[in-house]
Amino acid sequence: MTTTEAAISLPKNITIPAVIVFGDSIVDQGNNNDIKTPVKCNFPPYGKDFKGGKPTGRFSNGKTPADITGTYHQTPFS
Repeated sequence: MTTTEAAISLPKNITIPAVIVFGDSIVDQGNNNDIKTPVKCNFPPYGKDFKGGKPTGRFSNGKTPADITGTYHQTPFS
């Protein structure tokens, strides 16, 4: 088993306001609801695994590693 340590330690009253992730499709679920294009994902089965089962406009049925990291650090989704 291995462990990792952070390079810095934040004081207890400091929170992480955002997580910015650069990468490929592993971390980018996409969302083009505000773009005029015939390629959309705001219909079933997209979103079936999210709370409420509603299509979200994301090209993913589940959370990406970026979503999980944000949840772990209690960063709100936007």
